[in-house]
Amino acid sequence: MVVVAGMTAGCGAPDDASTKDFCDAIAGLGEAGDDFDKNKDAFKELGDTGTPEGISDDGREGFEILVDLADEAKSSKDAEKSGDDLSSDDEKKVEAFGKYVGETCKA
Repeated sequence: MVVVAGMTAGCGAPDDASTKDFCDAIAGLGEAGDDFDKNKDAFKELGDTGTPEGISDDGREGFEILVDLADEAKSSKDAEKSGDDLSSDDEKKVEAFGKYVGETCKA
């Protein structure tokens, strides 16, 4: 239910980001570490940046799921619980997004 309620943040994200801007936003997630507020800000930046053209539909949906979960989370525990509540279909979409990030933002 949390994912459905929050499905507005990621859906409005651009779908024409440059690969560099996208990968820079992804790097911001790594820089946030375990700090909840920094992570929330980094996910907002990722949502504002959006995804490059060419991402698969499942990868884009996984991006939207993650951005929305971060947007809805009020604490680290909220974020973890929401992630645990994903359907297997949504988990596959998040995995598709992770695979896309790995292939697109190689160091």
